Amino acid sequence: MNPFLPNLKPYLFYFQIEHIINNGLGTMQISPDLTKFVDDFIDDTPRLNDNLIRLFHRK
Repeated sequence: MNPFLPNLKPYLFYFQIEHIINNGLGTMQISPDLTKFVDDFIDDTPRLNDNLIRLFHRK
């Protein structure tokens, strides 16, 4: 995972975060940093977009 990703989080749009999660789900098992980033995003998000929910459901 990019070491700057957590610092960029406040500047990323929702669709960009969704793209990162969508492309990173396969590597989350071997990347604790990416897993933490996704967990933190989900914890801090007031509402999850339907597309992201479908993505998690599919995987």
